[in-house]
This record gives sequence, structure tokens and C-alpha cells, in this order.
Amino acid sequence: MGKLSVGVSLPDLDELLSGTFYNDYGILTGPMTPADAGGGTTVPSTVYRGCFPTYSMPTDHAGTAEYVTFGFEIPLNWDMTSDFVLELWFAQASGETSGEKYAWQAQYGFMNYGDVSAGTFVVASGTTTLGADGTVQYYEHWCPITIAHETANGTAAPGGFVSFKVHRRILGTTGEALLMGAKLGYWGTQYVGGRAGTITGTVPGKKLAANRFA
Repeated sequence: MGKLSVGVSLPDLDELLSGTFYNDYGILTGPMTPADAGGGTTVPSTVYRGCFPTYSMPTDHAGTAEYVTFGFEIPLNWDMTSDFVLELWFAQASGETSGEKYAWQAQYGFMNYGDVSAGTFVVASGTTTLGADGTVQYYEHWCPITIAHETANGTAAPGGFVSFKVHRRILGTTGEALLMGAKLGYWGTQYVGGRAGTITGTVPGKKLAANRFA
């Protein structure tokens, strides 16, 4: 512990500049742009669930995949070494059978100052398997997709951007998904008073204060 100053006990600097935490931030469907695989007219339609606008996302069929595009700024406190997690939040348009799968695919690319855009992208995928609650219409789920921070087509940088183009894949179920929003999860650095440790648990659980430090 540092020296006492004006009645306040100040920690040493090396006690403060340590530790990491998991955090995420997101958007609803408003900033998303619907698109068609080939620039045609088959794009996701808007479906309201109460006051929540969602995008209807059917599985790909006959080469007419329906996409939504959106992006995030890379946080300035990202630790610069860990991968990201794209969290897709969606609801079922109808009740499905337990064990059915909702598969998603994300095309993504990074943009930083001074980059030359080559028009290429990287592909990542994720799947959510329905449990017993999958028989309930409008039940909400999330699908985590690991986003590599360093790829052959570009590398993430704090203050830069990552852009996504997301669509459904054919796997397990043809049930319609209602995309409600997306979050970008990342490992960041913060002032933690010298308490550093390995974080365990599910991605949402990592954000709980009680689970942040081992």
C-alpha cells in the first residue's frame, strides 16, 4: 500500500496497472443494414416483437442467403492479444423440437488507419442447440462466434473497426430466427487494485463482479 496523503491511502501504481476483465457492448437491429447475397431483392424483413424490431432470418436456400451487415469500433482498452466474441441474440419465430440447431455464419474484416482495403473477408461460424425451452415460441437465445483478432486479411487495432455480414446456415433446423441484436465481447484492461486472475465460467457470467477474479 502506498503513502498516506491528505487522509487518503493511495495504492502504488504497480498495484493499479494490472488485471484484465471481460466486457461486451452491443447494438439492436436499428444500425443493421439488410442485404441479399447477390445484391438482389431478397433481404431480411422486419418483424416486431412488442416494441422490439427484429430481422427475420430464414436458413439459406437456393443461393438466396439473406444477410444483415453492421460494425463495431474496437475498444481502446482491448488487451491487443485476445480474440473477440460476436454474440448474436435472437428469438425463435415458432416453437421447435428440443435438440434442433440454429447455425450462423459471420463474414468479417478489420479496418484501421492507413489500411488498403482488399475487399476480402474471413469466415467464422457458431451454433446454438435448443434445449427444452426450444419448444416455446419467441424464446430468446444467444449464439457466440469466436472472432480471431489476427487474420491473413487484417489485424484488429484499438480504435479501429470490425465489420460483419451475418446470415443463417442450413444445419439441423429450418426454423425462422428473429435477430434481435448483436454484441462484441472482448478482454480489456482496467485498474483493479492489484487483483489479477484467471476468469472462468460462461461468457455472460464473466461479466459478474463475483466471477471476474480468481
